[in-house]
Amino acid sequence: LLADERNFRTSIGESQGEYVATLLPQRKNMRRLFKCIVLHFRKQDATVWKVELIERNDDRTTIELTHIRVNETISANQFAVH
Repeated sequence: LLADERNFRTSIGESQGEYVATLLPQRKNMRRLFKCIVLHFRKQDATVWKVELIERNDDRTTIELTHIRVNETISANQFAVH
């Protein structure tokens, strides 16, 4: 996603404890919805912990991820279709 130059123009910055990637949509259908998408990465493991979706009218949806677990074993039963 960060290297997807066709769909997003990306700038990456750094602040205390995190890296911040700002994605500017390049496709018309995405530009109609979002001014930008901001991804916040923890420095210690480069895991996304917050996503901000900023709309054209400056409304903002913020998603914060907590209790992140990486590469845990998942039982096949979790994928059963009922």
